[in-house]
Amino acid sequence: MPFMTTLAVDSDSYACTDISQDLRLTEQSVNYDYAFAGYQNASIGTLIIAAGIKLIRWTTGTQKLLKEWSILTRQRMTRGHNDDQSSLMSTILIAKKRVEEQTELMYKENTIWTAVFNADKAAIDELINHDPHVVDTRRAVGECPIHMLFLYGTEAHLDIARDLLVRFPLIATQIYNKPNYYGENILHLAIVKREANMVDWLLSHASLEPYKDELLRARATGDFFKIGQPSYYGETPLGFACCTNQWNMVEILLKHGADMDSMDNNDNTVLHMLVICNLPDMYAKFKARWIERQAAKDKKKTIKSEKSELPKLWNRLNKDGLTPLTLAANSGRVKMLSALLQERAVLQWSYGNVSCLLHPLDQLDVGYYENEKNKNIFTLIIKGKHWHITHRMLCMTGQTIVLAGAVLKGAREIGEMCSMGFRNYVNTAGTIFLENLASIFCLGIFVVQILRLTKLSEYESLVLAFTSLVGWGYIFFFTMPFRFTGPFVIMIYKMLFNDVLRFCIIHTIFLAGFSQAFFILFNENGFGGFLSSIKQCFLGLLGEFDLDYYIKGRHPLASVTLLICHIVVITILLLNLLIAMMGDTYADVKKSAAKLWHLERARIALEIENGMSSSERKSDVNKYWVDVKGERYLQVEQVADDRSNLKEGKAEDD
Repeated sequence: MPFMTTLAVDSDSYACTDISQDLRLTEQSVNYDYAFAGYQNASIGTLIIAAGIKLIRWTTGTQKLLKEWSILTRQRMTRGHNDDQSSLMSTILIAKKRVEEQTELMYKENTIWTAVFNADKAAIDELINHDPHVVDTRRAVGECPIHMLFLYGTEAHLDIARDLLVRFPLIATQIYNKPNYYGENILHLAIVKREANMVDWLLSHASLEPYKDELLRARATGDFFKIGQPSYYGETPLGFACCTNQWNMVEILLKHGADMDSMDNNDNTVLHMLVICNLPDMYAKFKARWIERQAAKDKKKTIKSEKSELPKLWNRLNKDGLTPLTLAANSGRVKMLSALLQERAVLQWSYGNVSCLLHPLDQLDVGYYENEKNKNIFTLIIKGKHWHITHRMLCMTGQTIVLAGAVLKGAREIGEMCSMGFRNYVNTAGTIFLENLASIFCLGIFVVQILRLTKLSEYESLVLAFTSLVGWGYIFFFTMPFRFTGPFVIMIYKMLFNDVLRFCIIHTIFLAGFSQAFFILFNENGFGGFLSSIKQCFLGLLGEFDLDYYIKGRHPLASVTLLICHIVVITILLLNLLIAMMGDTYADVKKSAAKLWHLERARIALEIENGMSSSERKSDVNKYWVDVKGERYLQVEQVADDRSNLKEGKAEDD
């Protein structure tokens, strides 16, 4: 298999049919539509392929394919798909290794794969004359040369394929024999490639007549075609044709005797597959054709055969006990479910614009089936909503707890504010400042509830975002009493409100000056131009300079000069000054960290005591003094020796 074929097939995803018609694998204009089938359901494999292609972009003839895959990757990234990074990179490296191996084989001269890749009929004939068994050779994923001819799909490749099939009819039955694509044959490939003429030729040519049934019954059961994969098409060629929305292909297959009652390993019929693929029009056509064929069969049936008659195709159950109708409900296919319910309706009578319709209750009414394996729509929908209801109840419980906590904490903060006075309450610092963040958090929760009641959801999210940040900042208050984290929190507090604050003030002045200067030089009208200048200057602080932005104005020399000044003042001077100040602050705080931590711990104890009533403070549990003749005394046990005195002296120094 050529390098690009191996990469696409080994990456567990086919991409989209819509762009495939314009892609070429090589300079020989080799189509590779099959590698791009099913984009609407493409999985993270799409991203794997794209990344793998980037790893081998040195290979000849892939530039256009790389461009298309880049677009495809961006589309998938915007849908929000996050997978395990190590697993992704592992898959990419494995694919890259296979690609390199296959590339070496492809460009190795005098091999069947090189001849197939180049559509060189003379070279293929020469190799076959030398060794007829060369048509049976296989490679990494179990493919044979005949598969590759169908995968490339150009007229030259298909002509060679016809010639080989006439000379060696048995190769028509060759399938992929490795786990990924096990069971896939040339009929599957021709269907996905939308080669209707080739499909008709395979099923009607005299030399292939003995193998027609085997072609029609072949099942693609590899991992790539399992349920849940984007290329899950029902395993059989008829399922492939239906799931890729090719009614003309279905007509050809039915003309040559394809079994309309076939089921895959999950007991899904073609109608089940059409529900999964969300194709209501194809469903209606297939059902009508099945009824037509069944009516023709009924004329030939005997009484004995009628007793063992299978249920109608649309009433058959898969392994999950679901009919196509209940499958549509269970999988949330609203459009498909609506179409199925509508087509089941029976017209009773009509009078002008008024019609009377009867809707069958089978598969709808609860308790209709005697067989417990059968399921109805209402049960599926209700059970499907079970976890949604539980989720909502949990959300409401959590919201109630948060709101109740905000009310209680807010009431306590208001009481504290009244006792201390507003000015003293606001001017507190250290841990008390962190503790007072609770007031902002409670206020934010109340504002969110008001916005929610007034249905201003856009502002609700904005306020809730800042409120959640303040709420987590309040957690620092509870880490302060611990010796392990308390001093560290103090350092952060000192740096933020001293060094970083001073830096921000000075940087704001420089930012305003430089941004206005660039705004004038660039001659950008409007407030948007000024904001653009501010953004570029701020990005300069992070070291991200867009030189093209600064030289596109009317005075590029002056702009570049100002840019250099901006780099020197902001990036070099101010940033290094900030780092130096933070280093000094760290050194100063480290010397007195223990004392500051004890101070903040004492503040916390005082804050807790202020929140207690007089009766609580006088209780024996919280009593820390000795009552002597009505006076309170703090009793300390002291050992009078030199060592203790020395320790006490050190303690006093601390």
